[in-house]
Amino acid sequence: MIEEILTKTIMSHRRDWASRFPEALWAYRTTWRNTTGYSPYQLVFGKESIFPIKFEIQMLRTAQEVDLDLSEA
Repeated sequence: MIEEILTKTIMSHRRDWASRFPEALWAYRTTWRNTTGYSPYQLVFGKESIFPIKFEIQMLRTAQEVDLDLSEA
């Protein structure tokens, strides 16, 4: 599976596979598995991983709520 991820991410430039390896590991560790029903990350840490985009969306919602509260006051 890691080999497949690396193959997809380094298609044209095969020399930079070592720099892409941490990204491939992250993708592998956070991908849900049919056999267990969990990702390896969930099995190790007991919770779902938080992707940066999820964090940014939550921060944006919080900022909007604060702005609404301030404008109503």
